[in-house]
Amino acid sequence: MMKRYYSRWIEKHSWLLLLLLVVPGLIYTDDNYKIVTCSYLLIISFISLYWLLNPAVIKNLAQFRGVQLFAPFLIYSLLSIFWSTNGYAANVPVRCLGMSALLTLCYLVIYHKPEKLPVIANTFLVGGTACLILAMYQQGLGFSPHFVEMGHAVFDHHVYIAWLAAILLLLLLNGSLRLSMAQCALFCFFLGCIILSAGRGGLLVFLCGYISMIFSQENRYREKQVFLCLILPILLIFVLNPLDLLKMTNKGASSRGEIFAIHFKKATDSKSHFLFGRGLNTSTDLVIKEKTIPHFHSLYLTLMYKGGVIGLLLYLAMLAYIIYQGLRVPKSQPWIFIVIGMSVALAVDASDFFVWPSPLMTCFIIPLFLTLFSIPPKSPNYENPAAATTG
Repeated sequence: MMKRYYSRWIEKHSWLLLLLLVVPGLIYTDDNYKIVTCSYLLIISFISLYWLLNPAVIKNLAQFRGVQLFAPFLIYSLLSIFWSTNGYAANVPVRCLGMSALLTLCYLVIYHKPEKLPVIANTFLVGGTACLILAMYQQGLGFSPHFVEMGHAVFDHHVYIAWLAAILLLLLLNGSLRLSMAQCALFCFFLGCIILSAGRGGLLVFLCGYISMIFSQENRYREKQVFLCLILPILLIFVLNPLDLLKMTNKGASSRGEIFAIHFKKATDSKSHFLFGRGLNTSTDLVIKEKTIPHFHSLYLTLMYKGGVIGLLLYLAMLAYIIYQGLRVPKSQPWIFIVIGMSVALAVDASDFFVWPSPLMTCFIIPLFLTLFSIPPKSPNYENPAAATTG
């Protein structure tokens, strides 16, 4: 009886549990925010207990091709901890377990509370907008190119402002290219945040996601919309502050070419490193010209450095399947466009896949998993839990 009550309770309130991870994830910076750590660990414990009391969910999860591709990647990444050369994060296994819990929560929402998906999208919109406003307020509403400096606002780096504003833009569009006046005002606000934060990665997220949205629809104004998508940010830059365009371009590659070259050489300096990587718990710190570079500025290079070609190919197989199939399923919108935009931008600016909860990965992992479960399983043995009796 207790088992049945617990299962039904967690299925009924899975969307609330997911929101408890979305909101803190958007404002998370470090362990100074104890509420994030506590809610994170508490929900992991809830989902772990749910697995034990209701193992049928594992059987249902295994029917999804996306999960079948994600599981080997996750297991391989965990195993790579054993050959890490210089471990630096003892909580990495916990974060991997937390990602599995998040995967399960997204599954429960899609198949038990699909009517709550707009609520989750609106939570991103409302919570994200509040974060943007709070960040500017903490800086005295100063619209400088880097109005959110490290450790001085709700986000720990100005880059996160641009990435968050980009996914809010794509959520606002929600797969439709028609906006009301209020939505147009929000559209300009979000786009302005990207430009004023000098966030080139965020601009790349929006442009790639928006263009994929345009080409996923049949309309005769497609080419004009693509042109408008490309020219609007430049026009807005000159309206707000013409100097911002120069500041965004003058930053150059921020030593990325040198960083990429050094770490690619380190990732391929032996056959074992090339195939299996250096391990999930290996530090990525690099010193260039007496300056410590804490990460690679590329998710894919990080995956190859830590997991080798095997780890990278496992991840790319999962990602390619989700994007390909997600574009063919209407109910995956607008999450699929966020996944596409983020996947492109993560090639030139990201630290690691297993750093969630964090603002950057909250903007990617949740849309990724929601898209995954929007793709129905093809297995004839799959039983829709929404129509089944929990026991």
